[in-house]
Amino acid sequence: MRSNLKTGFIFLAGLFFLPTLALVAQKVNVKVDGQKIKNTIAHISTNDQMGRKPNTPEFMKLQDWLVEQYEEWGMEPAGENGTFFQAVPIKRNYSVNYGTPKLVINGREFFSRYRDFTVDSRSTPGLKLQQKIVFAGYGIAAPDKGLDEYNGIDVSGKLVFVLNGNPADFTPPSPRLAPRDTSYKADSAELWETESSDSSKIMTAYNKGAAGIIFYNPKEESDPFRRFRQQVEKSPFTEDFIVVSQVSKEIFHWLFWTDPQMSSRAFKTWIDAVRTDIQQKKVRSFVTKMKAEITGFDKTLLKGTAFNDSLGRNIIAKITGSDPELKNEYVVIGAHFDHVGVTNGQVYNGAEDNGTGSGVLIELARLLKQHKIQTKRTLILCNWDAEELGLIGSRYWVENPTDGVTMDRVVTYFNMDMVGLGPDIGATGALNFPTIWEVIKRDQDEDILSALKPNKGGPGGSDYAPFILLGIEALGLMTGGPEGHPDYHDTGDDAHKLDAEILRKTGQFVLQGAVNVGNETTVPLLIADREHIFSGMYWPLRIIDPEVKTTAGEGLSRSSSGNWNRLEAKSPVELHQLMIKKIKELKDPPKDSDPFSAWRQRYKVTRRDGILGVGVFNSDSNMIKLAKEVINFGRLDVSGDDGMWFNQGLTEAGTNALKMMEKNKIALHLMKPEKATVLAVLEKSEKAFLITGFNDFDDGMLEKLKNRKALIGVDFDPQKIEECVSKLEFYKSKLDTTSNLVLNVIAGEGLSEAKQDLYMQLIKKGWEKNAIYAIGGASLSRRGKSNFDVLPGGRPPFPRF
Repeated sequence: MRSNLKTGFIFLAGLFFLPTLALVAQKVNVKVDGQKIKNTIAHISTNDQMGRKPNTPEFMKLQDWLVEQYEEWGMEPAGENGTFFQAVPIKRNYSVNYGTPKLVINGREFFSRYRDFTVDSRSTPGLKLQQKIVFAGYGIAAPDKGLDEYNGIDVSGKLVFVLNGNPADFTPPSPRLAPRDTSYKADSAELWETESSDSSKIMTAYNKGAAGIIFYNPKEESDPFRRFRQQVEKSPFTEDFIVVSQVSKEIFHWLFWTDPQMSSRAFKTWIDAVRTDIQQKKVRSFVTKMKAEITGFDKTLLKGTAFNDSLGRNIIAKITGSDPELKNEYVVIGAHFDHVGVTNGQVYNGAEDNGTGSGVLIELARLLKQHKIQTKRTLILCNWDAEELGLIGSRYWVENPTDGVTMDRVVTYFNMDMVGLGPDIGATGALNFPTIWEVIKRDQDEDILSALKPNKGGPGGSDYAPFILLGIEALGLMTGGPEGHPDYHDTGDDAHKLDAEILRKTGQFVLQGAVNVGNETTVPLLIADREHIFSGMYWPLRIIDPEVKTTAGEGLSRSSSGNWNRLEAKSPVELHQLMIKKIKELKDPPKDSDPFSAWRQRYKVTRRDGILGVGVFNSDSNMIKLAKEVINFGRLDVSGDDGMWFNQGLTEAGTNALKMMEKNKIALHLMKPEKATVLAVLEKSEKAFLITGFNDFDDGMLEKLKNRKALIGVDFDPQKIEECVSKLEFYKSKLDTTSNLVLNVIAGEGLSEAKQDLYMQLIKKGWEKNAIYAIGGASLSRRGKSNFDVLPGGRPPFPRF
C-alpha cells in the first residue's frame, strides 16, 4: 500500500475495519414463500397482459391492480400528488400492434413469427386482401429522369413488389476470368435520392392505385431483417393500403424462381441481368403469375411524444421509518414491471424478465405490512416502468424523486431483475462499499450466503445503473447458473419454468438486507463524496502503451477493449506474412469460429491496433495503404528517429508517408521524439496526432499543437501521482483547455488504487468529471467523446458511463 493514497480513501479505509461488535443482530423471522411469488408471477405474465408494454391498456390495468393490492395491504403512497403513481415521459415512439398478420402466396403460407415477413404499422388496420403481385423493379416513377418502372403496367388493386434501395447500389458482375469492365459508370445514387426512399416508393404505389406494396432487400439476402427497423409514424393513407416492409429470401425465391429446371447460377444470372437493365434505365416490370392473400394487424396503437401519448407510470410505495431523524433516510427496493409486449402477433410474457423481480417485490410489500415490519429508515418500493425502452422509469425517478425524497439521503438500493433461474444470486455492485455490504450480509441464512456471488460493479443494463452512478451502494441482483437465461426476450419466457427456491432465496436476502440497512445506527451509510469515490473507482483508463501490463482489476474496470495493442510485424517479411494470414482467414474462416466471427472480420478496428516502426513498410508509403486495406491497422507508433521518414524532422519520403497515413485515417503516435521531429510534424500535418515521452514544449509549439488538436500524452506512474497532477495542471494552464491532454500510463502495478487517488485530486483542483474521463479515454455518455477521438480513424468499442 502506497503512502500517498490520501484523498477520500483514508476515510473509507477506516470504515472497512470497524469492529464487528458494532454489528447488532436483528434477525428477521418472517419466511418468504417462493411458491407464492411464483403464483404472482403467473398472474402478471399471462397472455392477457399482452407482454406488459408501457402505456398500453392491458399494462395500465395491471398497474391499477397492483396499486389496489398496495392499498389493501396498507402501503403508503409515495408517488406524485399523494398517489402511488409517478408520470414518466417516454420520448421514444413505438407502435403496439394487435392480431397476427398472415401471408399466403399461391397456396404456401408464410409466418411472421418466423420472420418470413413483417407488416408495417402504417398499414390500414383490419385489412384483408387477395390480389395479384406485380414486380416493379425498384418502384421508381421518374420519367423526367429517364426511368418510370410503372410505365406499361396496371397496378390498380394489385400488390406491388419492389426492391429496397437504389439502382446505382448494384455492381454488375464481370465475366468469369475476365478483367472487370469499368467502362460503364452507373448513375450516381444522388440521382435517385428522393425516389429511392421507402416512403417515396410507398406513396408512389399508393397514388397509382395499388392495394399494397412488398419490399425485399437484395443486399441482405442472407438475413433481410438484420438492418431492418420498423417505421413508427402516422399512417398517410386515407384509402385501404398495406405495407409489407420486408420479406425473406424464401419468399423472394418462391415468387420468382418458378422454373424447376433453372439452376441456382442461372437464377442469380437472371436477377443480375434485371438489376443491370434497370441501372441502365431499362424497365423490367411485369405482372407475375402469383397471387397473395394478406391479413394485416387487427389494430395499431401509436405511442410516444410524436403522437401526444407518451406517459408511462412508475408505482412508488413506502413504509415510513420509525425514527424521527432516520426516517428522512431511505432504503429503496426496485424492479421493473414492464416487458417488451407483442411482436408479429406473438406475446412475450416476460415471466423471468422481469416478472420475477416484480413478483418478489410485491410479495415483500405484502409481508412487510402483514407482519408490521417497520425500520428506522423509510423503505421505498418501486415498480419501474419502461426499463425495456432504456431504463426510462428508474432514471426519471432518480432525476425527479417523489414524495420529498432527495437522492443524497438514499443509503442503499436493491434492484431485482431476472431472479428466477439458477442456483446463484449475482450481486453486481455489492462490494463497491464493503462496510455497507457487511451490514447487508449480517444475519443472512447460510444457504443464502452460499448462493451469493457479490462483486464490484459499474452501471449496466438494468435499473441499478442510475443509482450506482450517484455512488449509492446499489446491488444489481440477477440469479443464474450454467443454463443461463435461455428464454431471454423470447416467447418461451413463461412462469412454469421458474424455480421457486431461488425466488425464495432472493426475497429472503432482500428482506433481511433491507431491514439490516434500515435499522443500522453504528456504521456510517451516507459516505462523504461517494459519487466521486465511485467515479474514481470505475474510471476506465485506456492503456495506450502495449508494453504496460496490468493485473486483474487494474486500469479498465469493465473491459480491456479500449486498450491499444500492436500487431506482430517487425519487418517487411513479417508484415507480408500477417497480410497473407489475414487474407486466408477472410477466405476460409476457421470451422470452429464463433457466430460473431463474420461480424468481427467486417469490423474496422482502426487506431486500437498499431504497428511499431516504419521499417516494416520498407520505405514504401504505398504499403501503408495496402496494409490498411488488408489488416485494418489504424495506428503507426514511431519511436525516436528511424532515419528513413523521421530524421531530425521529416524527410521528403516521411512527408509523403504522413499524407498517406492521414488520407487512410491512420493515427500517428510519436514516442520520445526529437524536438525537430515534433516541429516538422506540426508544420506538415493536417490532422491530429499523439506525442508521448516528450516534455520540451515551448509556448509557440503548444499554441500550434492546440490549433492542430494534437494530443500530449502525460505520463502517469501509479507511484508518482502528485507529479502527474502537477503536469496536468501545468498543461491545462498553458493551453487553457484539457482537450489536448491524455494520460499515458507507464506502469501497471497499483493502478487501480492510484487512478482513484488521481481522480480525487483532480476533482479537488476543480476539474470536471467529464474532463477527467476524457483524458483517460472514456466518455460519460453514448454520444460523448474522449480526447482520443480527435485522432484519425474510427472509435473502438469502449465502456461509457
